[in-house]
Amino acid sequence: MASHNILSKVDRALAAYLISEGAGTADDVYPAKRSLDKALPNTVCHAMKWRFLSPNSGVYVVTAQVMVKTLAALDADEEQAAVKDPSEERVSACFDAFFVGVDSASDTLGENITAAARNSGDADLQDLTIQSCEVTGGDGGVDRNGPAWMDAIDLEIVCCPNDVS
Repeated sequence: MASHNILSKVDRALAAYLISEGAGTADDVYPAKRSLDKALPNTVCHAMKWRFLSPNSGVYVVTAQVMVKTLAALDADEEQAAVKDPSEERVSACFDAFFVGVDSASDTLGENITAAARNSGDADLQDLTIQSCEVTGGDGGVDRNGPAWMDAIDLEIVCCPNDVS
């Protein structure tokens, strides 16, 4: 079942993958459309734009960002390690997940994301195929929407809404 709502599909596929890799749970890893007003810490998967690999090919190149949001401020009675260490561990688990199976190509990572999406039970992800997922950069800073620190990893994903495996 091809559905060309590709940005939503990629959001949900990335969330399913991170959960499958132990980089969060269904209670704190969200596709972007479900990410507002969530408790910290959390991880947001946001596919923000797409283009066709070639015109009318049905193969998409999606630009996405995965944002890990953690508490930025200490309470009066907290030590820095109580906030810093869990933040560092969460960011590491998330970012490291995008290097699993990556050597000179990212097709194995694409296969792993595809498998997680299909195992998610989300009916419209059953045919989604992620062909590759490359890390293109990242950034960090204070989240403009609240008292959170945000670490982000930027991704370029080649995918197809159909099963081409």
